Amino acid sequence: MVLHGIRSVTNDIDLGCTRSLADQLEAAGCPTVRMSDGTRKLCYAPDIEIFEEWLYDRVVIVDGIPTISLPGLIQMKQELGREKDLRDIRLIEKYLSVHETQEEVK
Repeated sequence: MVLHGIRSVTNDIDLGCTRSLADQLEAAGCPTVRMSDGTRKLCYAPDIEIFEEWLYDRVVIVDGIPTISLPGLIQMKQELGREKDLRDIRLIEKYLSVHETQEEVK
């Protein structure tokens, strides 16, 4: 959300990775939790979680950094369903409504 300009700061970083990288991180001792769909969540650091095969919609480049698209971010947060994710969805939708309106005016 920071990369997309929706928030100015974040308390944590969520990343996606391939199965191969998840295997390597787990083999190196990274604490791992098996998710209900069989994929893994790797707790790389107290504020960095890496999710195996975690891609919704598509990847977009923001300031040179591959990141999830905003529609994909909404999908991801809907699936997580936590209160903080539901609040984030409202912020993303508000951001999209303002920016889509600005694009239509141009």
